[in-house]
Amino acid sequence: MDKELPNHKVLEKYLLGELDEKERSEIAERYFEEDDLFDELLVVETELLDTLARGLLNEKEQQAFTHYLDKLPDGQQKLAVARAMLEFTDEDRTRANQFLKAHVPADIPWWRSPLTSPSSPPARLQNIMVASLLVLALALLFLFLQFRRLRQDNDQLRAQVTGLQNEKVSLEEGARTSRSDVERIRQLEEQLKLEQQTNDAQAEHLASLQPAEPVTVSWEITPPLRSMGTPDNVTLRRSARFVLLTLPVESDAQLSSFRAIIQTTTGEQRREEAGLRVNKTGKSVSFKLPASYFTQTSYKLTLVRRDKNNVELPQDFYFTVTRR
Repeated sequence: MDKELPNHKVLEKYLLGELDEKERSEIAERYFEEDDLFDELLVVETELLDTLARGLLNEKEQQAFTHYLDKLPDGQQKLAVARAMLEFTDEDRTRANQFLKAHVPADIPWWRSPLTSPSSPPARLQNIMVASLLVLALALLFLFLQFRRLRQDNDQLRAQVTGLQNEKVSLEEGARTSRSDVERIRQLEEQLKLEQQTNDAQAEHLASLQPAEPVTVSWEITPPLRSMGTPDNVTLRRSARFVLLTLPVESDAQLSSFRAIIQTTTGEQRREEAGLRVNKTGKSVSFKLPASYFTQTSYKLTLVRRDKNNVELPQDFYFTVTRR
């Protein structure tokens, strides 16, 4: 039976570093394995980001939550979006609503359209998903406006740089270069250098507005003995926080239970994941691990299937990890 999710206050204390080590370790372990807890933590994190952006946290809470954000690859980007949300005007919100109407069917209310599947999530999760969709739409609109404004500024700077360069060439080609002309050339060179530095800074800022890399990478491990038994090669980017492993199973294994044992081929690391079930497609089993578990080496993954007769049937997979 699944454990009850920690309440909102406990998760808030977890993010502010106010829980003891035992409670933090328990939540951290469940956070890697339970999607519901993962979603609930994101909700609490979003609320704290809004509170921090509004300046409503006390000094101790602000330091603790800022320390938490510094550990995230996209922590400062999340805080920047939260602060930007406070500056949205009514016109920005109108554009966001137009964006939603343009991407949601007209015959379904926009606040229910993402949730009309036969197995709809609970009402609370519906509200979370709708709020997340609205925040995403507003954030995309804000980034688009910022990107367009910076591109216009960048074009103006380029035009100024071109004009300065042409002026410099004209002065240098003059046959009667006076002392004032020399000084003017020096000033133009300094101004040109400053303009180029500003242009470079704008270009870096434009690059920082590009979407961040996903925090979860997915690996589909192929069946063993494929291609003469050569192990799969998978890539793990250093910005990733989690890895989702997917393993193929036979179609008659839908009622079976599984456990996975993953270890390095040298036996230095070992971890076991129990209670796994076949995915909805009936063709694979998936489970998620923190990216920090994996190093640049080779691994052996044993998937143990327990059939209806309580007989365990192991199957081995091999893969090599390359970190970038």
